[in-house]
Amino acid sequence: MLFRRSHAEPPPAGDQPSDDGEAALETVAALLRAFGRYAFDVDGTDAATVRRLCEAWAAHLLVGAPPPNRAPIEPSPSRRDWASVRQFMLEHRQREYHYVPRALDDLRQAVWAFVEGLQRVVGQGQVADRHALEQIRRLREAVQGRSTEEIKRDVLAAVTALTEAVERRQQEQRAELAALGARLSRLGHELQEARRESVIDPLTQVYNRRAFDHYLHRVTCLRELFEQPAVLLLIDADHFKSINDTYGHPVGDLVLRHLADCLVRTFLRRNDFVARYGGEEFAVILPDTPLSVAVPLAERLLAHVRQLAIPHEQWTVRLTVSIGAAEVLPGEAAEAWLARTDRALYLAKQQGRDRVAVAAAPRR
Repeated sequence: MLFRRSHAEPPPAGDQPSDDGEAALETVAALLRAFGRYAFDVDGTDAATVRRLCEAWAAHLLVGAPPPNRAPIEPSPSRRDWASVRQFMLEHRQREYHYVPRALDDLRQAVWAFVEGLQRVVGQGQVADRHALEQIRRLREAVQGRSTEEIKRDVLAAVTALTEAVERRQQEQRAELAALGARLSRLGHELQEARRESVIDPLTQVYNRRAFDHYLHRVTCLRELFEQPAVLLLIDADHFKSINDTYGHPVGDLVLRHLADCLVRTFLRRNDFVARYGGEEFAVILPDTPLSVAVPLAERLLAHVRQLAIPHEQWTVRLTVSIGAAEVLPGEAAEAWLARTDRALYLAKQQGRDRVAVAAAPRR
């Protein structure tokens, strides 16, 4: 329904807008209607409600109809509630702003669960179709990007290719994918629970131990699925107890924040993962990275940390770190990979600290 004052009807006394004013009113009303026409559901409000509210506010501006959720009053174009119109638009836009990134993150988590399930299926030889595997590889690249169109396109392509491959197998092989579907159906409950738990360490603002454990598991799955290299670094602040004892725990916290910032500035790639492992110990996971590339990066971190000069009152605190490094091996579980890296860190401390030690491969 279009509300518009007739050109033959004179405007009320005290409200004599110019032609530009009339045009501005009609433009704002048209924008409100367009906002409602293309609305979508957000938390607590569905698209139909947004469209109704936009139409009501447009009517209020054009013909003085009552604002939404207020008692009926005599229409009066001279009493337009501009502040409430602005507040309505601002609040709903803020709800959309918070809803869209969260919805995109939910989508990425769902696709990650899908990829992890595929790793198990492929590992058991249930999907050997070359075309299907290529589609899965493209899906993995899409979920690491930011484009929802690419994710949608490659999810559909991967599902189609997998369906064609599975249809060429026997009934018992299809049962494995059915189990994967059941797992995906439970994903919504798992995601709801995951939102309630923070993944950021409050002191250093890098990822916490829980997030590290999840990501380490993902990387080992991808190693089996795509045979991509990955390196784990464990970094420990040398003689950190003496810093706390000498300067106090607030200075120790300041040192950890500077160290975390140095780690983030050293490992800059989008997929590099920096986490606080516990206490004064940090962890860095480098996907798609062989040991020959990771070790020079670790050496660069040593140099950056040596250059840190952390001021506090009349003191300047300096720091070194010890680093253990290990590349994940074929078929190696996340726990075994972590244990090998921890032994390398212990070796670096035994050898004098302020250095990188590389984990040896386990003996056969």
